Amino acid sequence: MQIERLGLDRAGRGPVCGVTLQLRPGERVGLVGPSGAGKSTIGRLLAGWVRPEGGTLVVNGAPVHRWPRPRWFHRQVQVLNQAPGASLDPLRTLGQHLREARRVAGRDDDGTAYWVAQGLSPTWLERVPGSLSGGQRHRAALARVLAVEPRFLVLDEPTQGLDPPRALELQAALDGLSGVGVLWISHRLAEVEARTERLGVVDRGRLVELGPTGQVLTAPSHPASRAWVEAARRWASGPEAEP
Repeated sequence: MQIERLGLDRAGRGPVCGVTLQLRPGERVGLVGPSGAGKSTIGRLLAGWVRPEGGTLVVNGAPVHRWPRPRWFHRQVQVLNQAPGASLDPLRTLGQHLREARRVAGRDDDGTAYWVAQGLSPTWLERVPGSLSGGQRHRAALARVLAVEPRFLVLDEPTQGLDPPRALELQAALDGLSGVGVLWISHRLAEVEARTERLGVVDRGRLVELGPTGQVLTAPSHPASRAWVEAARRWASGPEAEP
């Protein structure tokens, strides 16, 4: 998947321009930057949630021009955002959510075996999302997303609001992914340092730096990158406002 020279976000969530980013199957790319810099907007544009005013989106070598994005596109690209449990219909059981995901994937099974393979209890499938804890809803939402069998996954602060044990559970589940390209949007230094291979820094709607994660975190070349890394390290070591 590749996005080139994205234009402004029509939804009015902030301007994003001059962004070129490539994400390969199986690769993990982090996206960081100060609050309001445009990280989530880039994720929404990449996932086809909002319509760009310009630029090119390429998936598996094929430019995607249609809007709304075609059904096959959403089979390829799925999103887990800051409140993934909110994406679950409160009136439908988890089993119904899972069966719908498998239909989108073009499969004729009910997804139970897939669900169990994710380490989740089959007894949950008869329950509605509101009967689960916040951490359980995160895991269920992730399982539904993965049941579509996407090639690319946009993670927008997926551990936000989780206590440390639940965050570690979710991270472990994400670590088990194979062959899926992951764009990991985060403000947490430890997450991107441990779980990404390349790291991009966003500032004022522009991708100002992109390189190997270790290199960006130890020897950032752009002033905005240096400022974010310094702020992130201070925040990680003490009770200060997040970067």
